[in-house]
Amino acid sequence: MFAVDNDKKDEADPTGATKTTGARLAWSAVVLTVLAGALPLLLWRTRARIRPWLPAAVAAPAGSVRAAQVIVIEGRREAREAAVSADSIRYLPFDVPPGVTRIHVKKEFDHGPDPNARNTVDLGLFDPRGYAFGGPGFRGWQGGMPDDLVLSGDMADSPYYLAGPIPAGRWHLAQWFIKSTRAGLGYKYIITLSFDGAPPPARMPAVPRYQPGVLNPAPGWYAGNLHAHSRHSDGTRTLAEVVARNKAAGFHFLAATDHNTPRHHYEFAATAQQHPDHLLLFGDEFTSPFGHANIIGQRPGHWFDFRINGGDGRLPQIIAQAHRQGAIFMINHPFTGCTTCLWRYPFAEAQSADAIEVWNGTWNEDDRLAVEWWDRLLKQGRRIHALGGSDYHRGDDPLMPATWVYARNLSQPAVMEAMRRGRAFLAESPHGVKLYLSAQNGRALPGDSIRLYSGDAVAVQVRVTGGQGLTLRLVSCGGEAQRPIASADAVLNLSVPLKSRVANERKTASAAAADARRTALPAPASGCYVRAELRRPDGAMAALTNPIYITVERGAK
Repeated sequence: MFAVDNDKKDEADPTGATKTTGARLAWSAVVLTVLAGALPLLLWRTRARIRPWLPAAVAAPAGSVRAAQVIVIEGRREAREAAVSADSIRYLPFDVPPGVTRIHVKKEFDHGPDPNARNTVDLGLFDPRGYAFGGPGFRGWQGGMPDDLVLSGDMADSPYYLAGPIPAGRWHLAQWFIKSTRAGLGYKYIITLSFDGAPPPARMPAVPRYQPGVLNPAPGWYAGNLHAHSRHSDGTRTLAEVVARNKAAGFHFLAATDHNTPRHHYEFAATAQQHPDHLLLFGDEFTSPFGHANIIGQRPGHWFDFRINGGDGRLPQIIAQAHRQGAIFMINHPFTGCTTCLWRYPFAEAQSADAIEVWNGTWNEDDRLAVEWWDRLLKQGRRIHALGGSDYHRGDDPLMPATWVYARNLSQPAVMEAMRRGRAFLAESPHGVKLYLSAQNGRALPGDSIRLYSGDAVAVQVRVTGGQGLTLRLVSCGGEAQRPIASADAVLNLSVPLKSRVANERKTASAAAADARRTALPAPASGCYVRAELRRPDGAMAALTNPIYITVERGAK
């Protein structure tokens, strides 16, 4: 032991050194010698006590966090390699060591000497579980969005990728080279693997529970937008912002359909806290090389593998997956000419599809062609429904059309049931013109089937609101009849005989009640249908209904 005189201060010499007595130096030397000899034993005993009880991060010496590791993947794709085909996807491997907490990928592309020419390249990520078709290794798809790829254990780090475990092993960047410049593509991916930050979870997180229940118990017509994108694919707004805009426009429900990812499903519960009176449907725009389709009503968090080509037999598997989950499969904008938008699958592979998006955004020539294709399929005896969606992406993109469904209430099960049955009509917006079609004194609505016998006639009622100046087209498998609408609200009662091929038209006391012209309407054959449209003077669609299907039985009842 040694004593320290707290009253006597050491005197500083002119150089700043401290004067110390010889006795104190001697005692200090003795103490240090003893401690040096005992230190190894002391540290060994202390370490033996601490290691079983403290986590490694606490027991590790300060400053022992590993430095970030950088991997560079670079190469070229020649122009001839680009194709609107799953065959042009290349899987670029990189190895992740244990302990990684964050993956960050920066993209650098050389598009060639022409500053106005750009390659089209999509990007996705697969973990060590592999990239086999339909396998579990999918971790996200950002398509052609220019943002860096980021994946960690925190969903907030990236709008595109599924946060969760970052297991050691071989990962793959999926590079889809869709369209090339004449110079081809030079690419570089700079991958930074970080070891600091919060450790990722051991298991993939479940989608937060969203069970809205019944938002309105009344049966009736509800307006929905069946096609919308958020920042989780190529939209610019959050899901909550998209919902707010749809709600303000008068919609009652929204199908959120970001491209090739279920990432947006993880935001449903939080969005519902902000907008509890607006119904959300889990969806996914299946954006494949041979065309797009909306899958609506799927299991939350499920990914549908889009890496298929026409003729490879995989499309029926995807549609079957959707149906097993209670979802509908809607062929999107089949005649739109963007790189992968045009529907090129043989119809034999898509014959179990539920619907066609015959109206996508603002009405145009692509939609006219879609309606004509749909009507040809109806005339062939196929029962496939017409639906529509705004395909909303950003800013003030128009929210049209509205898909009105007749549901027993406003809930996920009821709305999905209505769409599966085709109990729907389309209109320009939730406000303005509406078109209601029914048959047999209102007992049959669009999507329903009725059975008639030889000698009977089908009684059809058409009710129009907000339709003054428009033209009604009543379409069947054998032809059509047209009628101008002279007032804002009108009700037309039509009797369609099966033999005379002439329909007596009786208008109620709304408008043009005195006009009792007879309108020729071809009689339906076995397996026929009747549907209605409202057209503007320039031919643009204002509203259209799904068919009421008619089965004709020859002979007496």
